[in-house]
Amino acid sequence: MLAASPGVLLAVEGLTVRFRREEESFHAVEGLDLTVRRGETVCLVGESGCGKTVTALAVMGLLPRPGAEIVSGSIRFDGIELAGKGPYPAGVRGRRLAMIFQEPLTSLNPVFSIGAQIAEGLSFHWGLSARQARERSLALIAEVGLPRPAERLSDYPHRLSGGERQRVMIAIALACDPELLIADEPTTALDVTVQAQILRLLAELKDRRALAMLYITHDLGVVSRIAARVAVMYAGEVVETGPAGEILRRPLHPYTSALLEALPGRGKRGRRLTAVPGAVPHPAARPRGCAFHPRCPLAQPACRRERPALIPVPGARAVRCPVTAPPGGGEGAGG
Repeated sequence: MLAASPGVLLAVEGLTVRFRREEESFHAVEGLDLTVRRGETVCLVGESGCGKTVTALAVMGLLPRPGAEIVSGSIRFDGIELAGKGPYPAGVRGRRLAMIFQEPLTSLNPVFSIGAQIAEGLSFHWGLSARQARERSLALIAEVGLPRPAERLSDYPHRLSGGERQRVMIAIALACDPELLIADEPTTALDVTVQAQILRLLAELKDRRALAMLYITHDLGVVSRIAARVAVMYAGEVVETGPAGEILRRPLHPYTSALLEALPGRGKRGRRLTAVPGAVPHPAARPRGCAFHPRCPLAQPACRRERPALIPVPGARAVRCPVTAPPGGGEGAGG
């Protein structure tokens, strides 16, 4: 079992999430396995529509209801099962497990001050008095790099820039000293300079607080800066996983290769970047066999008939592609 492995903080096994809409029913995530160890940063990578955010919401117990449900699989956080049918376990969400959402302007409440929004979790989880919560909030605002913390506490979200609002979201997420932080595309709406600042801040906070982090992104360029391991998602399932450096240097799945080819970078000056043809299929219209085969230049007849399994590969890697898996796959792979 993944949850029994040394140092594993989050273990997701066989997770399948179903959405129901009127007469339609489909799986947005299917059979997903994922682990995050203590103090480790894992990047969950893929295009929009691949199921990354749904995975994060399932872990946090925030799937939209009614309409979405976990139909099978396990989500264990430090040995605590989170995927049960009952209430979400007390003392986990917001306390030991926290999340930074993608768009801070819609995540922050426009009618409450920044100080009130940080203090809310401190009062609820730690039972701090108003004075204690204010002191803690001031320290958090300073820690995430906002100038003039005392003034910021009385500000409202509309008075802050996008980068400042995201720093407030980080402060709220870190308020109760979580052990695992989920960051869902926290820099997507920011310009390149501010994006670099937020990434640097997250890396510093992770090291300072010994945090584990699950970082969700569509940008493989971010991976090299922050991740120890990567899980690449496509059409609701993990298609490749392994150490970040190895995947960036030697991708195995055609989808991972296509994402890397689409990145600008050194050695590509003067070359036309290659876009991945087509689009991620809607979960209700997922093709038979390998979900990537309509877009894959290496597709074989078998790819259209059979859904491939995730094949273990030496070097703590795995790939969902029998065409590109190296000989000897299945031996010596690990978490």
